[in-house]
Amino acid sequence: MEIKNLKIRLASLKDAAGIARVQVDSYLSAYRDLLPDEYLANFTYKEQEKDWQGWQKEHPQDILLVAEESVAVIGYALSRDVVEEPGWGEVAALHVSPLLKRKGTGKALFKECARKLSEHGCRSLLIWTLEGNPSRGFYEHLGGELDGTKHWIIEELGFNKIEVCYRWKDLSSLL
Repeated sequence: MEIKNLKIRLASLKDAAGIARVQVDSYLSAYRDLLPDEYLANFTYKEQEKDWQGWQKEHPQDILLVAEESVAVIGYALSRDVVEEPGWGEVAALHVSPLLKRKGTGKALFKECARKLSEHGCRSLLIWTLEGNPSRGFYEHLGGELDGTKHWIIEELGFNKIEVCYRWKDLSSLL
């Protein structure tokens, strides 16, 4: 069942608190067994709101979308062109409030990222995610093809995890 009053739009500065709330709740829910406790402890509503307040000014090339129901932010997605791979776009972040997952919000955000990236001239799309992330099935369901791995290392925490890449060579399959 999808959320009835779902609206996907470009984020504005006033969305920083809502994006922070979704991010923190999603990280604490989805990554509890994948990321170190010390890393997750840095994800507070106040700290993340501060980060998001400056994001658009510091990264004007990024596409930051929010999903809202009524006036509440219930998800967000961040995408951009991949400078190293012309014609490719990347969804750098995609999070939905944990209690509202599996209701179509993530899919709507992902497809809107694809549409916006297509408008920027991207023909293909990729996303990196942790190897153990249960959301990998979501990307596979949307037709993403597994294509490569890399290490995510946080030396000060002794953290070394593998990220996997999903690619959509033809972005039009998502539109």
